[in-house]
Amino acid sequence: MPAKTQSESDRQLREAVLLQLEWDPQIISRDINVAAADNVVTLTGFVHTYAEKYAAEKAAQGVYGVKALANDIEVKLRNARADPEIARDVIHAMSINVTVPETGIKVLVNEGFVTLDGLVEWDFQRKGAESCARTIPGVRGVFNHLRVKPRVSAAEVSTKN
Repeated sequence: MPAKTQSESDRQLREAVLLQLEWDPQIISRDINVAAADNVVTLTGFVHTYAEKYAAEKAAQGVYGVKALANDIEVKLRNARADPEIARDVIHAMSINVTVPETGIKVLVNEGFVTLDGLVEWDFQRKGAESCARTIPGVRGVFNHLRVKPRVSAAEVSTKN
């Protein structure tokens, strides 16, 4: 049996990613292009929400054979929103989400890009805050700079041993 050529395996990987994107109900845009070379997949094109860009990234990463992914999808908003509106909505979304702490998180919005900064006690809180920001209309990207602060210091651990 002859070995598959590199271009044939790249073509199969590309087709598998396209099928996964088509199957995912969170991905509405049909303006996403896929390229594959040496098990590295590149997504290009545009979507209308950051949540959709994130869903496309997760869908492509879930395809067997994808070793690396470049997500170059651009978020082109249908209706641009002002940064203060986005910031208020992110803060409100975090305030009603039980996984996100009430204090310790600062939100900065610049041209639709949200930056989360501060300290949280648990990783699920960090992920929850990012999830809240990702779903707000008008968000073009999220930079999660939240840090998890350990509940026990290294000094306490060393004294208990």
